[in-house]
Amino acid sequence: MSEVRYNTIQLDSLLLEIEYSFSEGESATNDYPGSAPEVEVLSIFVAGQEITNIIDPRYIEEIEETLTQNNF
Repeated sequence: MSEVRYNTIQLDSLLLEIEYSFSEGESATNDYPGSAPEVEVLSIFVAGQEITNIIDPRYIEEIEETLTQNNF
């Protein structure tokens, strides 16, 4: 089950306010290898303005990786 979370991160000279979905992942068992945690960026704001659609997808991937690492 995923939950919506909020975080603020610095990317280059911008302070980004991120709304994202976070899923913990599942533990491994004898019959199941488990699953990794997942982060999906839902919205990105700078100074109250949504900029999600104008950010390069590479930056969104970088943000998702950072958020995944920060949640552990």
